[in-house]
Amino acid sequence: MWKLVISLFCYWGYNLFMKPSIQEKIIQYRYSENGDSSINFKNVRKLYPHHKMVRTTDELVDTLRIRHKVKISKEDIKKILEKKLSSFRSLDFTDGKISRYSRYDKETKTWLKCRKVIYGFWFNFLKLAESDKTKKVDWSKYKGWGGSKVILNTHFEKWFKERKIELFSVKNPKDKPKYIPTVGCQKDSIITSYKVYCKKLEGMKLWQIENYLRGIPHQESRPRKKYRDDKDILSGINVYVRYAKKILDNVCKGEFPGKLKN
Repeated sequence: MWKLVISLFCYWGYNLFMKPSIQEKIIQYRYSENGDSSINFKNVRKLYPHHKMVRTTDELVDTLRIRHKVKISKEDIKKILEKKLSSFRSLDFTDGKISRYSRYDKETKTWLKCRKVIYGFWFNFLKLAESDKTKKVDWSKYKGWGGSKVILNTHFEKWFKERKIELFSVKNPKDKPKYIPTVGCQKDSIITSYKVYCKKLEGMKLWQIENYLRGIPHQESRPRKKYRDDKDILSGINVYVRYAKKILDNVCKGEFPGKLKN
């Protein structure tokens, strides 16, 4: 009996005391890449048809954890969306389809195990690794990918269209393709790590990368006003740098993103 009471209290208490701003962040990131603050529960239906959503509930968990240090489960996000909007709005759409159908290609009658964007960043990280003189890609792990020259000189869209079926697709969704990203890879953390690492390679300073992620125009000299302590900036940006380096090491071994902890 007490376990039931405690369980109910935790659930209702969580939703009761969760800051309204966090609940709004859920729908802002649900329908906008950068979390447009003008989106709220009152206007979202008029502004965005549900199939225009840009993040699944899994991706929202990752986004809130990384950008706002908010820990919330996929199930709690679904409950909030259902309560505040509707059951339909709690369903995940990707590529204009309900998630479980988004990876099916009607033309070829084949399935992908992950969303296309994940394969795109595997390709991008592989290109980075091959361009890095301190890294050595084991091309024996990438049979059918085309090799160094193809990866370095081909646009992803063209490459993926030519090799998607051979490398990543299956006829039965329960089958295993030749190449598959590791389970649990999250879009936001992969994309942000890639962006941060590329900006660092361009020579950007940590505070400039921080501004870039916040959408602040590039500045050569640092303004007096500080958005966060230097230590926080150093720590936050370096997390993504370490993440990207680990992904690069894993990509060299034929894994993406692979294990990210030593």
